Amino acid sequence: MARRIPDNPQPATIRERARQALRRGEFDLAQQLLEQGDLDLGQITEQLRIYQAELEIQNAELRESQQVAEQALTRYRGLFSGIPVAALVVDRTGLVLECNEHAAGLFGLDSRHLRHHFLGRLIHRQDEMALNRTLGQAEEAGKGLASQVTFLRATGGSFNGELHVAPLGPDAQGRHHFVCAVVDLTERIHQEQAMERAHARLRQSEQRYRILADYSPVWDYWFGPEGRYRYVSPACQGVSGHPPQDFIEDPELFPRLLLPGDRERWQNHEQQVLEEDADAPHERMELRIQRPDGEIRWIEHECRAVLEEDGGYQGRRGINRDVTDRKRAELEVAQVSLLYATLSAVNQAIIRIEDEQRLLDNLVRIAVQHGGFSGCIISLCPEEGAVPVPRAVNGVPPQKVPSLPMEEAWELINRQSYVYANRDDPGAPEAWSRWAQHNGVQTFGHYPLIRGHRLVGVATFLSATREAFNPQVDRLVQDITEDFSYALQHLELEKKRRANEERLRLADQVFQAADEGIMVTDTAGHIVAVNPAFTHITGYEEDEVKGRRPTFLQSGRQDATFYQNLWSTLLGTGHWRGEIWNRRKNGEVYPEWLTISAVPGESGQIEHYVGVFSDIGQVKEAQQQLEFMAHYDPLTGLANRVLFRDRLRQALRRVRRHGTSLVLLFIDLDRFKTINDTLGHNLGDQLLQTVARRMEHTTRASDTLSRLGGDEFVLLLDGEMSRDDIQTLCRKLLKILEEPMHLDGHEVAVSASIGIATYPEDGEDADTLLKHADLAMYEAKTHGRNGYEFFAPNLSEGVLDRLKMESALRGASARDELRVHYQPQVDLRDRSLLGVEALVRWQHPALGLISPGHFIALAEEMGVIGEIGAWVLREACRQMRTWRNAGFHVPQVAVNLSVQQLERESLVERVQDALGDYDLPPQCLELEVTESLIMRAPEKTLSVLQQLKEMGVKLAVDDFGTGYSSLSYLKRLPLDRLKIDRSFIQDVGRDPNGEAIIRAVIGLGQTLGLETVAEGIEQEGQGAFLLREGCHMGQGFLFGRPRPAAEWEADWESAPQDGSG
Repeated sequence: MARRIPDNPQPATIRERARQALRRGEFDLAQQLLEQGDLDLGQITEQLRIYQAELEIQNAELRESQQVAEQALTRYRGLFSGIPVAALVVDRTGLVLECNEHAAGLFGLDSRHLRHHFLGRLIHRQDEMALNRTLGQAEEAGKGLASQVTFLRATGGSFNGELHVAPLGPDAQGRHHFVCAVVDLTERIHQEQAMERAHARLRQSEQRYRILADYSPVWDYWFGPEGRYRYVSPACQGVSGHPPQDFIEDPELFPRLLLPGDRERWQNHEQQVLEEDADAPHERMELRIQRPDGEIRWIEHECRAVLEEDGGYQGRRGINRDVTDRKRAELEVAQVSLLYATLSAVNQAIIRIEDEQRLLDNLVRIAVQHGGFSGCIISLCPEEGAVPVPRAVNGVPPQKVPSLPMEEAWELINRQSYVYANRDDPGAPEAWSRWAQHNGVQTFGHYPLIRGHRLVGVATFLSATREAFNPQVDRLVQDITEDFSYALQHLELEKKRRANEERLRLADQVFQAADEGIMVTDTAGHIVAVNPAFTHITGYEEDEVKGRRPTFLQSGRQDATFYQNLWSTLLGTGHWRGEIWNRRKNGEVYPEWLTISAVPGESGQIEHYVGVFSDIGQVKEAQQQLEFMAHYDPLTGLANRVLFRDRLRQALRRVRRHGTSLVLLFIDLDRFKTINDTLGHNLGDQLLQTVARRMEHTTRASDTLSRLGGDEFVLLLDGEMSRDDIQTLCRKLLKILEEPMHLDGHEVAVSASIGIATYPEDGEDADTLLKHADLAMYEAKTHGRNGYEFFAPNLSEGVLDRLKMESALRGASARDELRVHYQPQVDLRDRSLLGVEALVRWQHPALGLISPGHFIALAEEMGVIGEIGAWVLREACRQMRTWRNAGFHVPQVAVNLSVQQLERESLVERVQDALGDYDLPPQCLELEVTESLIMRAPEKTLSVLQQLKEMGVKLAVDDFGTGYSSLSYLKRLPLDRLKIDRSFIQDVGRDPNGEAIIRAVIGLGQTLGLETVAEGIEQEGQGAFLLREGCHMGQGFLFGRPRPAAEWEADWESAPQDGSG
């Protein structure tokens, strides 16, 4: 049956029907009609015209895509000129901290005014709570949130918008900031309408587009406005490794495939596509995606918004072209260019930098900054055969860089390089693979640093991409590494050159400045050069001796055989040294110590001889002097202990052999220490010299007079002598020593005590004789001094007791045998406690508690009083700290100073240490010195006391009135108190003269502004007298005897500070 051919429809109608067919997917309608047997030619003709319209629409789309592609570059650059979204950064209160120009334009404010504006003031009052709620929820959730609010423009009016809030996290001060994006929903509505229209157009062209896209090598896609892919071409699988269905089912797959650095750029680009119209050109983007197998591929991405004719948004259409091969070629060219630039920079650094570490740091920096590597490490072998150790690192953290295994380092010499294209390469060292993964390194290559045929280190280059080391790059990196090796070799050679120059310069300086004479000759013995010291020693100038043989210096003291032996040794060993006598230009013969050395040249043949000599005339004199000092006392010139004992042993051997006798006199000066301490050590030395000369004139030439040390002398009398002869000699010695001596304006008289021991009666060996003579001397001292005693087995027990006492006293403080007792010092008006005086006692293990009167004088003679005084000072400070910690109020403690303490330079430092160690204020310490002590060295004493006073320590003069101090000097002293000696206090009520002295001392103290303290108060009447005369402070048995600290503490606990001491 024939069908009617319909009228020809209009072209617009045909195009609309074509779009509907594309939208419905009816790409094969004509074929269906034919299969159904419907042969209506009108319908077939109409379908063909629809196909033609579809093709025209598709062609128009393709031409439009070509136009977009041409504009891609311009659009891409414009992308970074500013994000086309109103963006702000606000704090928790909504204060705007930063904004972009789009935001300023959106709200009708310039950027300067919008900053520091509260965002809440730009939101309608009804939505202000929405802002605070969104900020709080975003901060709590830690992720972005969005809400719709009504915004106000500064120019008037309002608009509905979408507020996107994302927390930025706390800053360095812990303040939370938020990034806010404001989207004007008015424009979005327009876009949605346009997208709907575009969606209709897309449906119309879908069939033909699908045919073209399915067979295109370009990855094509259509991403709908609902956030899902509507179409993905099959080409995506060849590029990404994922089939189209993966993208359709997972819309977020594509951004996940992008590398992190590219993902953010793509997201910004996507936002730009959403905001701009369909006709706006968009710049092409080059992005990197990672396939499931880990391969990184480059794609060229471009897309545009799909809009309806009315502007409605229908998603975006885009294409991704695989440009991996092109990018690899570009990157290789760029990397090769960078490596050539690196070679140039390395060469410049080698020329410019001379310090090794600085050069290494610059080389790794150049490799990273100029070479395009993500990191570089130079490791050097500390010594030959050792594992290379990292010396310079750039681009990666220097901590925990692994070492290269030694076997792999050695293999580098043959392989030239060891590149791991993948950190997961099974052959890569495990430590390096872990480290590379932790530091984002994908590929790394080790290159040897070789000097000669020796491995001196390894250069390691790191890259974040797998394809970093192609063959051309590998060769260039080898060239760079060779430059590294050359740099190290150049530095070493330069170091050696400078060292050689320094050695030559130093050798010339030594040659010119040496105190030893130096003479250089050729192999024929002709003088080539001499130094200034040669001229100084010999008197000959260089011009006078050049070209001559050194024989003109010979003195004639050594014969020809001597010189023959000298040359025989020199030629045989290359060296000769010894003493030789030469003659100066002025004819003087002198000894010199000469060393001659043969100097070989580069060939090993001797080219020169160098003679180095010094004038040892002074050395020989010094040897003689040392010989003298080894056997003689340098102060008196008498035989010392060593020579005396030698002569005593010789004398003993002689008298034993002949059966005769000998006599030993042990002579000790009486009170020499007092003289030495009072008048000074210089005058004491003069006294010893005078005593030595006087005794020398009294003895025979065969006798030996020796000074053992200090003021002890020993006289060995050679030959038979009767007891009367010995006594006569002793009396003679004592008499000449009694005669006054005039020393530096002082008339000094001294006496001696002599102990006598004879052989064989008193001992048969040297030690026994000396010991017995010493005991006899002590016996003489106990009998009043200025006398002599023969040794006897029954010597008085006093001598032995004294010796035992000395021995025990030497280690008393070390054995913790010293004790401190404290005597109260009170206010005489109310008996309140003003302080305590620290008084030392000796707790002898056998004799019990010994008072200071029985051992202080002995300690002064022995020289240990300073040690005892230092101990008392620290113990008193310790006890004060203990009392204070226990709550006992003791205002101050007084400590006596000895001669040795005051004369030591360290006294001030010791006082500071004691106060500091026990955290005491200086005002709680009073130091007492005697009148006689002050006058021994007035100026030095004044200096020390002033330092102590400046420190804050109180100072007092003890036993005032018993010495001979100058009042003019006394007023210069920085004193706080005068202590009236107990001997005057005992005269109160008995001796008017004693009372007059007390009044004078009190008056003197008042005149000088000093307090007075009375010692030794034992009776009430004494205290009353002192109060009447104006003395308000005292101490004595009336108020309390000296007692240990524990006893005072017990009293204070029962009746705290009752004033009774």
